[in-house]
Amino acid sequence: MKWTCPRCGFVYEWPENEESHRSTGGVHCPIGLGGCGYHDKLDGAPVEPIDPEKLDRDCNNCDKPIVIRTHRDKNGHRTGLAAGDVVVLTSAVESFAKFDPRRTICVDTMFPEIFANNPHVTRTVPDDHRVVHADYDLIQRSNQEPLHFIDAYCHQLKLKAIAPRRRSAFRSFFNRPYLYLSDEERATKPPVDGPFWIMSTGTSALTNKQWPVEHYQTLRNLTADRIQWIQTGEGPRINGALDLRGQTTLRDFIVLTSQASGAVGPSTLLQHLMAAWQKPYCLLLGGREPVSWTAYPLQHTFHTIGRIGCCFQNACWKSRVVELPDRAEQNGSLCEMPVADFRRWQKPHPRCMGMITPEEVACVISRIA
Repeated sequence: MKWTCPRCGFVYEWPENEESHRSTGGVHCPIGLGGCGYHDKLDGAPVEPIDPEKLDRDCNNCDKPIVIRTHRDKNGHRTGLAAGDVVVLTSAVESFAKFDPRRTICVDTMFPEIFANNPHVTRTVPDDHRVVHADYDLIQRSNQEPLHFIDAYCHQLKLKAIAPRRRSAFRSFFNRPYLYLSDEERATKPPVDGPFWIMSTGTSALTNKQWPVEHYQTLRNLTADRIQWIQTGEGPRINGALDLRGQTTLRDFIVLTSQASGAVGPSTLLQHLMAAWQKPYCLLLGGREPVSWTAYPLQHTFHTIGRIGCCFQNACWKSRVVELPDRAEQNGSLCEMPVADFRRWQKPHPRCMGMITPEEVACVISRIA
C-alpha cells in the first residue's frame, strides 16, 4: 500500500499484509526517512498546516554551520574513510552547497588535500557548529535498490543537516565527484609527452578487488602500439609502463589523473578521480559490488554478476581472497571462490576477477582511446 503525505508530499509504502497503521490510528509521515512527521488519522479530516518553527525544533540546530567528519576516534585509534570514499563525498558536499549556499561547510578529514581549492569548504572550524558524520548506511540496501555511493552520502546529510520541512527538496544534484585545481597545478608538466593512460595494479587491504597481475601485463602488451601506460598502486612491476608506484603524494596523484586520457583498475581512488575529471575509466568490478553503486557516466564496467553462483543475484561485498597476517577484521570476510594457484599466478585473486579477460578490456580501450 502506498500513502502520500497530504502535507509535505512524502510517499510511504508498506507491504500489503502490514496493517500496523490500523492499530496506531493512522500513519505518521516518517521523519527518519525524510518526511515531515505529520500524523494522518486517515479519517478524511482537514489537514493541519505545517508549523515551520516546530519542525525546525525537531531537527535541532539544522541552520548552524556544519562540520562533516570522515573519521572516528575509538580507544585511542583513529579510523576513517579511505581516500577514494572521501573523493565521492565531494559530490554530496557540492549538492549541499547548491541546496543551501548560506550554510558554512567544513570537512574534518584525514585527507584535507582532496578539498584543497574547493570554494564551498572552509578550513576554519566554526565556533558554533553541528557535526555530521559522513556515514553511508544505505550501503546495506545496495543489493536491493539501484543506489549509488553518492546517494548514500546525500541521504545522510538530508537526515542530519537539513530541517524536516526542507528534506523532500534535497537530493543528489550531481553524478560525479568534484575537485578543484590551482593555477599552478593546471600548469604542471605531465610525466610523459603525449597522451597517456594509468593502470592501478594494487588493492591494499581489500584483496578481493585484485585483477590478476598477469592480465595487467597482457593488457599493456595488447595496447602498447597506441597507448603510453603509467603504473600506480601497490602491485608488482608491469614491464613497459612508466613506474610511478609510491612516488606521488595524494595531491600529485590528483593532478596526474587530471592530465591522463583514461585509466584502468578496480573500484578504488583512481576510479573516483577519473570520474571527477570526466575521463574514461575501465572499471574491473567482478562480482564484489553492485553495478549501480559504482556507476559513472564515462565509465565502462566489467562485472560478473549473474555469471557464477556466489554473485548470481547479488554482489558479495567480500573483503579478501585469502587471510593476511595482519589479523584485520577483513580476514573474516573471504571470497567463496578464490584462485590461488601460485604455479600460474603471482597473487591470489577472486574467480570473478579472473573471468574478466585482458582481451575484452583491450577491445573497449581500442574504441575510446
